[in-house]
Amino acid sequence: MKVIVVSPPEPRAGEGTLAGAMLAAGVERYHLRKPGAPPEALFEFFHELPEPLRPRVTIHGPGALARTLGAGGGHGLEGGSSNGLRWSVSLHALETPTFHWDYALLSPIYDSLSKPGRFGAFTRAALREWNDRRRAAGDARPVYALSGITPSRVHECRALGFSGVAALGYVWGAGDPLANALALLSATRDAVTT
Repeated sequence: MKVIVVSPPEPRAGEGTLAGAMLAAGVERYHLRKPGAPPEALFEFFHELPEPLRPRVTIHGPGALARTLGAGGGHGLEGGSSNGLRWSVSLHALETPTFHWDYALLSPIYDSLSKPGRFGAFTRAALREWNDRRRAAGDARPVYALSGITPSRVHECRALGFSGVAALGYVWGAGDPLANALALLSATRDAVTT
């Protein structure tokens, strides 16, 4: 199981350095999602981030922006052509898109920690069946559980057939974001060994 961290929507001082520490500790990818942020904020993030870690950042926005900044991935609701980038998509229904994508974030799995009023949308049986059906059809692309993810829910996400978890609210909501990301990493490692 792997961990993806989704950035908070607003720019934060030192976020590139913090994301670098998360990636160096074992976070698989860092999703940089800054709706409405000026381009300078994205450039500052990449200036702070150690260059060898930049390919593990996915930009929510046009692929051209991701390539300009040196990111290794792009993210959009409707997928995109790879052009050397790993492309991720957001899924909000148990349907497999027909356009190009390399991995997906499926939400909401549980009640959101960062978006009040957004509730888990799927039964556990439906999630397990969808993941099993995709794999039986030969679709091995990773799908990550998103929304309401905490260390205590990682084992269930694995049992439901997810490749890993993606978190925003748990990591950034309270306390030390790096410590929270490390707790998720520990839970995913424990889920694989038990």
